[in-house]
Amino acid sequence: MDGRPGRRARAPIEASAIPYDPAARRIERAAAHRRKSRRQTAIAVVSTVLVLGLLITAIVTSKGWPSVKEAFFDWDDFKASFPEVLKGFWLDVKMFIVIEIAVLILGLIVALARISKPPPLRAPTKASPRRTCRPSCAPSRTG
Repeated sequence: MDGRPGRRARAPIEASAIPYDPAARRIERAAAHRRKSRRQTAIAVVSTVLVLGLLITAIVTSKGWPSVKEAFFDWDDFKASFPEVLKGFWLDVKMFIVIEIAVLILGLIVALARISKPPPLRAPTKASPRRTCRPSCAPSRTG
């Protein structure tokens, strides 16, 4: 018996014939991890290439592809419209910068108001408290 109540006796653990070498186990685990990682990467690459290849093949061989190509992928139209697209992109960048500055200033004002001591500054930043009452705190109705 191994001394634990309610358990059957186990055979004593004997030293194995092969000595335990933690460094060798660590090397084996690292090699197994590398093999597993390589296998997962290979599966991901092959499946991605396969799916993309099938999608491209399905799109290019469809019967409406020539009209889509002419309407959306025309090089002359791209060159002609690129300056307008670039102007629009630059407008988006300028708007982002202005709005980002405004948001940072507003956020700083709200943060400073929340940590301020005077209640008139803190009041607008706090949500209105909800009064909830458990049955134990409700006034008793004794007559």
